[in-house]
Amino acid sequence: MKRSDRILSSLLLLGAAVTIAYWINYVVAGDVRVVPDLWYSAFEDAFPVADGWMCLCMIGAGIGFWRGKRRPHHHRHDVLASRTGHDWRRRRATPMI
Repeated sequence: MKRSDRILSSLLLLGAAVTIAYWINYVVAGDVRVVPDLWYSAFEDAFPVADGWMCLCMIGAGIGFWRGKRRPHHHRHDVLASRTGHDWRRRRATPMI
């Protein structure tokens, strides 16, 4: 097990935990809401599904890195969690499919 894998795994799991905590607070208490306006709530309400998917992928990738899985088919989650629509090899934006 590489030290870098443990660090990456910890960061992925921490990111998922912070995102989950944010949404729990947003729904239950609302302390994280910056502006009480309707437009802000409409904007934020567009993200739970995307953030939920991101959290699932981050958790899957974090567990995979923690266990030390190095086979290509075990890295599906880290690829899914990191896909942002930018192809760094070509230095141009690519459409997300």
